[in-house]
Amino acid sequence: MSRTLPSPLYAVVLLFVVSCMERSEKKVQPPEPDAQVGPNVVYILADDMGYGDIGALNPNAKVHTPALDALIGNGMHFTDAHSSSSVCTPSRYSILTGRYAWRSALKRGVTWGYSPPLIQQGSATVASLMQKNGYRTACIGKWHLGLEWAVKDGVAAPWDNPKLHPSKYPANAIDFAKPIANGPTSLGFDYFFGIPASLDMRPYCYIENETVLDLPMRPVDKEVLVARDSLVQWHSGMASSHFKHAEVLPTLTDKAVDFIQKNKKRPFFLYFPLTAPHSPLLPSKRFQGSSKAGDYGDFIQMVDHVVHTISKTLEQEGLAANTLFIFTSDNGTFERAYIDPDYGHDGNHHFRGQKADIYEGGHRVPFIASWKNKISPNSSSDAPILLNDLMATLAELTKTELREGEGEDSRSILPILQGKRDRVADRDFLIHHSSRGFFAIRKDSLKLIDGLGSGGFTLPYKIAVDDAEKAFQLYNLNTDISEATDLFNTMPDQQQKLYETLMKYTEAGRK
Repeated sequence: MSRTLPSPLYAVVLLFVVSCMERSEKKVQPPEPDAQVGPNVVYILADDMGYGDIGALNPNAKVHTPALDALIGNGMHFTDAHSSSSVCTPSRYSILTGRYAWRSALKRGVTWGYSPPLIQQGSATVASLMQKNGYRTACIGKWHLGLEWAVKDGVAAPWDNPKLHPSKYPANAIDFAKPIANGPTSLGFDYFFGIPASLDMRPYCYIENETVLDLPMRPVDKEVLVARDSLVQWHSGMASSHFKHAEVLPTLTDKAVDFIQKNKKRPFFLYFPLTAPHSPLLPSKRFQGSSKAGDYGDFIQMVDHVVHTISKTLEQEGLAANTLFIFTSDNGTFERAYIDPDYGHDGNHHFRGQKADIYEGGHRVPFIASWKNKISPNSSSDAPILLNDLMATLAELTKTELREGEGEDSRSILPILQGKRDRVADRDFLIHHSSRGFFAIRKDSLKLIDGLGSGGFTLPYKIAVDDAEKAFQLYNLNTDISEATDLFNTMPDQQQKLYETLMKYTEAGRK
């Protein structure tokens, strides 16, 4: 049977129809979802790193930090930046929510590896803000804000027992094979890879999104660092099959690099909370003996190399010019535990106190921001700012209006970064909080502390007095940055106003 070939005219008409169909299909297709519009945001949060741990900020530092020094040279560093608290968990809560942590259920101390979630479901976070604006969002690193672990069938949830401290929750109640609920991926992060809490807190395992990796779990013994007066490197507890503490920081860094490379064609927000230089002090072989401040100093230099790796990745992928890069720390360093005085390295610079304390060394932290052609290189600001301010800053960056009850303790520092203002708008004072629940208020140069003692790790922790009206400290930070001279009762009018403001502002959070 013979076939009749189409006529030339038929072929022309057919080509025209197909061409129209193709153009029509192209018109209705949505734009590429991974088209880069930026700017990207990379936020690296060091763990227990003091203001004096960066060479460019401390002339007497016994560490070498070329990557962080370069970041300072390329951007702006703040001399008066503060974590909202002087310990890990509350600072992280404030970073992600823009709220002081004492507004939450956590009034002092920190959460632990098995603690339930601190951030309530449905809460606005920096991640959900960026996610709604089309950003790919990731948290890679130390979470330390509680997780909803699955409990084995027929076993009572340990967190339902009010008499049991979270650090004592039994691991045998947890079903590690079941998905974890109400973690980072339920709070606006598209991707999570990290560990539950501090690297010295059980359980020791990687979590990817909602899944515990490398099962089954196995028991591990307590480890101490004899060279630092038997510093507890990690406590005994459950660890996944092949988990090695010394490999965590390199593994997290590789994951962060991988995330950047895979998402370079679309705007992304990377929250990268490190596990270092918090104990366990585990500098890799390359960095051992590289500083003049022992294991801790070597670990600082390893952290600096992490910053170098991320900076280099951004450059290699052509993203450096379109990325707001922020580096800071969750609180001051734990000098008493980490640093041998013989080294002469002041991790908290000339500030009094250390991690957990109400004094400046507890909560004044390094804060560096770099953004090519947007932030003047080698610039500095003495504006008092808080880590809480990320929420409002990114809201302004994305032109998003925060609703009532969202990020109420956050203020945008974007105008400062862009050189349009020298102070944060609409903030009259800062509130500080210590690990033992001490409050302080800072207005201009005056700082009033509600309590006697450090309120943290430095002796004396708390000094009891018969007269409650005398249980305060007052310092003028302009003339006494080391908080050496207590001025309480030398200016009664000012301290009374500060006290009234502090009580009014924190009243609900003290309950």
